Amino acid sequence: MTIVTYSATGSLPDDPGSAPTVRCSPASGIPFPSGPTTVNCTASDQTTPPDVATGRFQVEVKGTFRSAQVFPGWQ
Repeated sequence: MTIVTYSATGSLPDDPGSAPTVRCSPASGIPFPSGPTTVNCTASDQTTPPDVATGRFQVEVKGTFRSAQVFPGWQ
C-alpha cells in the first residue's frame, strides 16, 4: 500500500466563477493498493438545490512506495 496525495479542484458549467466544494473517494492521504484505482469526485455549490458536477481520474501505483503525489486531470 502506498499513501497517495492529490489536490482536486472544480468549476460548475453554469457558474464558472464559483468555488465549489469538491469531495473525492477514495480520499487524498490514504493508502492505495498496487495497481489501478479510480478516484470519483463531486463538486457542489451552496445554492438550493445545489448545482453538482462529477468527474473521475485514475491513479496507478506501480511497485511499493511510502508516498506519492498525483496531479489529476478530469476525465
